[in-house]
Amino acid sequence: MNGRICMVIGHGPRCDNASADKEIPPAVVIEVGDVRSVSGHAIGKPSRAAFRRDFGKPAMAVVPLQREGLARRRRHGQVSSLGEVHVRICAANRPRGENMGPARFIFVSLAVLCCSLAAAGQGKDYRGKPFQDSVYHGGAQQIPGRVQCAYYDLGGEGVAYHDTDAINHGSGVLNPPDGTYLNQFRMNEGVDTSYTKFHRDVPIDDNPYNLVLPPENQLYVGWTEPGEWFNVTVKVARAGTYTMDLLYTSNRGGTISLDLDGEKLTGPLEIVSTKNDADPVAWRQWHHWNVMKDLVVVSLPKGMHVLTVRIITNGNMNFAYFDFKERKPAAPGGSNEK
Repeated sequence: MNGRICMVIGHGPRCDNASADKEIPPAVVIEVGDVRSVSGHAIGKPSRAAFRRDFGKPAMAVVPLQREGLARRRRHGQVSSLGEVHVRICAANRPRGENMGPARFIFVSLAVLCCSLAAAGQGKDYRGKPFQDSVYHGGAQQIPGRVQCAYYDLGGEGVAYHDTDAINHGSGVLNPPDGTYLNQFRMNEGVDTSYTKFHRDVPIDDNPYNLVLPPENQLYVGWTEPGEWFNVTVKVARAGTYTMDLLYTSNRGGTISLDLDGEKLTGPLEIVSTKNDADPVAWRQWHHWNVMKDLVVVSLPKGMHVLTVRIITNGNMNFAYFDFKERKPAAPGGSNEK
C-alpha cells in the first residue's frame, strides 16, 4: 500500500491542489511506499509543524511533532533511508508551482517519528472497531482464550484488512446468498470467509483425511494470498507469556506473521502443509484440517490491543482460530505448566 505523508511548515497544513493565484503556506510532501510505520521530527520557524496522513481521504488527522534536540539541515530532492522505509522529499504547494530551493526552505532530516502511521491501520489513530453483528456481541476478543479469525475488525479495506480484491469468494459466491447467517456472513466485505460443512453426500470438512475434526459450522478466513492481512482487536487479561495454537488448513504450506499494535510480534511462522495425496477428491486438499500446537510463544501486555495477521508466502490457507494459553512460570524441576 502506498501512502503520502505531508510535513507542513507554515500557518496551517495543506496537501491539496492549490490555485496558482493564491499564496499557499509552504509545505514539504514526503512520498512513502510500503508504509508500516515511519518516524521523524519537525523543525523550526514558524514553529507550527505537523505531519498528517493522506491516503486520498478528505479529512485526515493532524499529529503534532516533538522538536527537541535536533540538528538542522537543508535537504531537497534527496532520498533518505528511514529504517526499512525510503522517503523522497520534494517541495509542494508553492505559488505558480515553483520549487523551493535549499536556500529558501530549511527543515530537519527525518529521524524518529512521534506518531505511528500504518498502512495496516494500527496506532493510536486506528479507526477499526471490534467486530459485532446480530449473533456476536462479545466486543474485543479475550486473551487467554480463542480468537476467531472471521471476527476480524470492522473498518473496511485498508483499515481493518487488506485483500487482493473486493469480492468475498466464500460468502455470497461459493455459499449462495439464501438469507441464512452462515452463507451471507460478511459477504459484502473483501475478506474471503466460509464455514465448515458436515453431512454432505461427498464429505467436505468432516472428511477422513482430516488430522483433527473441526467444529461444525466453524467460520474461517480463506482464499488467502501473500500480502493480505487482517486486524483483530483483543483484550489481554494479564500481562504475561502465552502459547498459541492454530486451527487451519493449507494445501501447500506457507508462512504468516503477527503484529501487535503495528509492531512486529513474531517473525515468519511456518505453516505445515495438510496436503494428502491419498485423498481422491482434488478440491478437498483445501479441507484437511489440523491444529498446530504451540505455533509460537509470545509476550503480551495487559489491555486492549490490535493483533494483525499477515500472510507472507504461498497463501491458499484457511484460518479458523488462534487459541492463546497463558504459560505458567517454570515448575520445580525446570518444566513449564500450561
